[in-house]
Amino acid sequence: MQPQVPVSNDESGAGRSSGLIVLAAFVVLIWVVMGYGSTAKYFESEDHIGLTLAHMQEAGATATVEQCVDEVLEWRPNCMALVGLCDASIDRVMSACLAGQDRTEECLGLRDKIGHTGMGVKECRERGIERREGQDKECAGSYGQLSAYCKELLPEAFAHVRLQGGGR
Repeated sequence: MQPQVPVSNDESGAGRSSGLIVLAAFVVLIWVVMGYGSTAKYFESEDHIGLTLAHMQEAGATATVEQCVDEVLEWRPNCMALVGLCDASIDRVMSACLAGQDRTEECLGLRDKIGHTGMGVKECRERGIERREGQDKECAGSYGQLSAYCKELLPEAFAHVRLQGGGR
């Protein structure tokens, strides 16, 4: 006679479900910790961007348009916020610098360049920026924001200008 293996008649699956509960609890714990950490980093990043905007507006009080571009290019590699937030804030940072003073005359002086795809290309190249380390996007973005800023500041003077990206 052969010995029989005992068979459990417990159909509740209690052994399996306790393992699933532990796994689910672990997943929820990790999710909460990551969510808290991400939220904290996001708010720290927003604070950093807010301080940057205040600094840029102060700097813009004495800076020319070209110096505002230089300020943005200097700020971006040192941005301590989340990378995506730094990249997305280039327009805001440039606008804050430009808002530091009345740019009417500077914008009117750029009348022939505003809205043209080549605006800023020569200036970026003169800075040594040409498709290296992402600074080409930062430089081009700064000049693109300058176009948008001037168009918004002087809508009558730039009514004929169509900006790329859905700009008015």
